[in-house]
Parts: sequence; structure tokens; C-alpha cells
Amino acid sequence: MIEGLKFEMTGTELQGHFNNRATHHRKRQEEYSKQATLFPEDDTEPSKVSNSSPRKSLEEKALEHKRKAEIAEWRSKHVMVNETYQLTENDLSQAEIVSARY
Repeated sequence: MIEGLKFEMTGTELQGHFNNRATHHRKRQEEYSKQATLFPEDDTEPSKVSNSSPRKSLEEKALEHKRKAEIAEWRSKHVMVNETYQLTENDLSQAEIVSARY
């Protein structure tokens, strides 16, 4: 008997997915970093939607994507490609295979 929902994915598929996510997050990091340079460094006036400056918000987004890229790269390097992984719904969300907000 199988408890709960389990999904199978080969190690090769999982490694490819992590490589794609790392690429995605590196591109987002680069885009947010470029956007941040459009605002003055000493911009201390908070925006209307957050308590920080637009530049700081964009820099934080870039940092978040950098962190996610590093996690995906690490995972990709440590996947056993000759194995089959049984993933739970939580695993799918953590690995960014499905949105956590589905």
C-alpha cells in the first residue's frame, strides 16, 4: 500500500530540472540587478508599496534569485542520475516543479 501521493522522476530528469531552475534564477538575478542600477544609490525614500527604496527592493529580489540559483546548482550536482526518485507534493513544491501556491 502507498501512503499519500508519490511521484516518480528519474535522476536525469531531476538534474535537468535543477539546471533549468538555476539558469532561470541567474537570469532573474541579472535582470533585477540591472534594474536596480537605474535608481540612485542614496535613494532612501520608501516606495508606496514597501518600506524600502525601489533600488533596495530590486537588490533584495536579485539576492533572493541568487540564493535560489545556488540551491538549484547544488542540488543538480548532488542528484544520483542513475536513480529514480519518489517525490511527495512537498518535494515538488520545494524543487520548484510545481508552484507552492497551486
